[in-house]
Amino acid sequence: MLYIVVVTGKCNLKCKYCGGDISTDIMPLYISYPLEKLAEFVKGDEDKIIAFYGGEPTLFPHIMEKIIDMVGEGKYVLQTNGFFLKNLSEKVLGNLDAILVSIDGRREITDFYRGNGVYDTVVENVRAIRKIYRGDLIARMVATEKTNIYEDVMHLINLNLFDHVHWQLDVVWSDRWNDFDGYLENSYFPGLFKLAKYWANKAREGTVVGIVPFLGILRRIMFGGEGLYCGAGETAVAIATDGKIYACPICGEFEWNHLGDIFSSKREGVFHRNLIPEDCKKCDYYKLCGGRCLFAAREKLWGEEGFRKICSTAKYLIDLVEDICLPAAEYSINRGLLKKEDFNYPKFNNTTEVIP
Repeated sequence: MLYIVVVTGKCNLKCKYCGGDISTDIMPLYISYPLEKLAEFVKGDEDKIIAFYGGEPTLFPHIMEKIIDMVGEGKYVLQTNGFFLKNLSEKVLGNLDAILVSIDGRREITDFYRGNGVYDTVVENVRAIRKIYRGDLIARMVATEKTNIYEDVMHLINLNLFDHVHWQLDVVWSDRWNDFDGYLENSYFPGLFKLAKYWANKAREGTVVGIVPFLGILRRIMFGGEGLYCGAGETAVAIATDGKIYACPICGEFEWNHLGDIFSSKREGVFHRNLIPEDCKKCDYYKLCGGRCLFAAREKLWGEEGFRKICSTAKYLIDLVEDICLPAAEYSINRGLLKKEDFNYPKFNNTTEVIP
């Protein structure tokens, strides 16, 4: 199971699409429970995955190290803005199986949304840890109206610093779009098509390019699976700074999202809850989409019409993978250029939601 541990609600940045600190109306800025309680809660889970989350968890590296010491064997994941990566100890870096670094593509796009100089700082720090870190290094983008999905993903691939690139669309709660429909038709969908063609051409040559949305959907086609890729409420929970347990870490203010707490709840009792609305489960794309996003599906902050527009992005992506990426993968496998296992990504829930 995946346990997303909010190390702190505090962040050193105020990105345009986020705003910085988690509101103290939702949870305290700092962990207020004894870490021993967390270790007790996850004890006995032989397949546990601990993901350090925030806020910005690397503001408190000593807490990350204490959790690793107390929890012991398992897989560890870090979601970070990358500002303090090179300050992490070799012990922490050595225990991390995946690091997701927030960077939105090209310098001008990253700095516009995240702040002047952020791009250069993040790239410098990623280069610094690359010398000692041997786990999966994932560039995690936010795709916005200024994003050219083809150019920004390709930029990150061509840096040769990251093993994989993932992105999330700035939708659902965002009011920053001037023309969402126009962006999809004139930029996002054509860019996805170009990315899929590029990925397929490389696969036919025997190279698997680490574009997470393509790989995650292919994995489900080839190896099976069901439900939300992130596992929210099913195989994954978030533990807030006050010890409350949520299905999803981004919407602690909603009652339906509350599953219990680490003080009084049994570990086994907070998982295996499929909270996706029934209308999603009736969709022809549900098997490969999984509901896309629990928060978006339940709250529909853009209304029904807006929700359908967001759904169209998942459907277009799935169609591309089935029509372009899958035949290329099968071609490379049939000719012995690649093995089926080469498309088994992610092998564990590394917090990449797969469907943007």
